[in-house]
Amino acid sequence: MGKREIELLDAIDEAEVRDSGQNAAREAFHVHCVEDEKKTSARLDAIHRGDGEAFTDMELSYAERARCGCGAGLAYPDGIGMRGAWYCSRLLRGEVEASIEHLPFMFYEIRSESQPGASTTRPEGTHVEKEPHYACKGCGHVGSFARYRPADERSSMQKEWKCSECGAGYLADGQSYLGDKLKVRFHTIVVADDDPAAVPEKASVLAGGV
Repeated sequence: MGKREIELLDAIDEAEVRDSGQNAAREAFHVHCVEDEKKTSARLDAIHRGDGEAFTDMELSYAERARCGCGAGLAYPDGIGMRGAWYCSRLLRGEVEASIEHLPFMFYEIRSESQPGASTTRPEGTHVEKEPHYACKGCGHVGSFARYRPADERSSMQKEWKCSECGAGYLADGQSYLGDKLKVRFHTIVVADDDPAAVPEKASVLAGGV
């Protein structure tokens, strides 16, 4: 998920808890998604023609276990939209010119690497993390909680998170999220393995909000 998309989604949540500007925030997000989908689709078409700009792993979401016949993990590019599909990641990265793997989202249910407790078919060099952002319905404060890796979600999920301004709580049981004081959205981001801010593997902890 790109930085701009995260900003727009956060704006929607902030507008909702403050009950102001909701329509404008949602329209801005819709316009962004439509434009992003057009650009991504055009880039994919160019790759299929053999003259497109390849995607990098920072721009791809990978399947947890599903792989192409060649052994590479299946993936799709950010911004592809709900009408997209899973492809051989080697095709998307420009390493091969053609691939028979093309599994539309509407026909195939494939578990992604961003799901709770998921492993990944992503090659070394990058990984995904979850970045929880919140908007407090009590005081209107917007903030975030510590990032974590999806593989660690069930073991590191705290029972309660709180708004750093007013202390309003958000209860969690490890799989579902209860309560109505905080509106929490879990953004999936791709992080380079050598990024100093990366969450260590098998060591992520969901800490207090900021």
